[in-house]
Amino acid sequence: MEREQLKKIKESASGITLIALVVTIVVLIILAAVTVQVVIGEDGLLNRTEKAQILVEQSTVLEQTRLAAAEKRLDTEKMNMTVIEYLKSEGIIKDEVRNVAVLEKLADTSSELKVAETDVTKDVCYIVNVEKMIEHPVTGKGNMTEGNVYYILNTDLYYMDSDKKVKKLGNVYAEGAGGILATDPACFNYEVNGDDQVEITGLIFDKLEYQESTRIPKFYRKMGRIEILNMETLVIPSQIDGKDVVEVRFTDNIGIDVDSIYGIAVFGIKEIIYPDTVLSIRATDLVFEDMERLQLPKNLREIGRLAFKGMCKMQEITIPASVEEIEGYYNQSPFHCWDEDAVINVEGKASMEEMYVYDSYGSIDNRYWNGDLKVNFLGKK
Repeated sequence: MEREQLKKIKESASGITLIALVVTIVVLIILAAVTVQVVIGEDGLLNRTEKAQILVEQSTVLEQTRLAAAEKRLDTEKMNMTVIEYLKSEGIIKDEVRNVAVLEKLADTSSELKVAETDVTKDVCYIVNVEKMIEHPVTGKGNMTEGNVYYILNTDLYYMDSDKKVKKLGNVYAEGAGGILATDPACFNYEVNGDDQVEITGLIFDKLEYQESTRIPKFYRKMGRIEILNMETLVIPSQIDGKDVVEVRFTDNIGIDVDSIYGIAVFGIKEIIYPDTVLSIRATDLVFEDMERLQLPKNLREIGRLAFKGMCKMQEITIPASVEEIEGYYNQSPFHCWDEDAVINVEGKASMEEMYVYDSYGSIDNRYWNGDLKVNFLGKK
């Protein structure tokens, strides 16, 4: 009797052990599947890590390319080079590809781009040497045929992955602006005209780093006074929201936390660089008292009254031959209150002689500036 009971107990225990083993194996298989999915699945840890690394590398390549472009201004031996020529000389650009497919925005309006299959353009893609910037890169080691490549197209940096999807990473330098990174478009107040072009109307000061200044303006003592802390060079962007910037005027400035009833004296900015898309520079309510250099666009047509007023540190400016009109009357010359030793070089010919132009203190002459400002008509025979 006891033997039979012991036998039954052993058989029952064996059955339970076998069931437990099967259950354990099933549970382990499930856990293994879950673990594999978590680690190597489409949204797994490995993929997330790889994606994060790619994003970090993309950001690094963009910043390093921007820095290399900006360093061109500091290299006096290569000042006459274009930005692209400079980047080639520094090993940042290793190759170029012509007649590449035009890049179009995807229909879902995402930040990614795709390569069109039909249209082609004469624009050049300049291939970036990513190994010049990152020691062991994961991205950027391919080419335009296979993908996995960084390239510069029309001053912007792009990344094409192995699936030929293209992502615009950002602007590298301002076209026609000596290779300096354009000031963030978010710093500018603007409007779009009837020709779907951008007219910059002022600065948005709460997007800049500034503080109220204790310096006394030379232009007018009662002006509001601010000191810009985070930049000495203001680079006007060539495009905002994909539209060309064709006019600049600082008459509708916002975000200023100082008394501005008599205008604003701006200290700290020593240079303004205009892109070649700008056709007109008009009046300003801002007086840049530390201004030392103005790089005018080569296609500039109009200079408005008081456009450069109060720039008392300016010593010289060259007006390109493309300028057709200089606006001003009485004491509202574009060069009002400039230093008396300042020199104005005019590259144009008859067009400059046919209009009324004025010196810094209001002297009027219909052919030349008479008075304190020295004018060199470089284009006159």
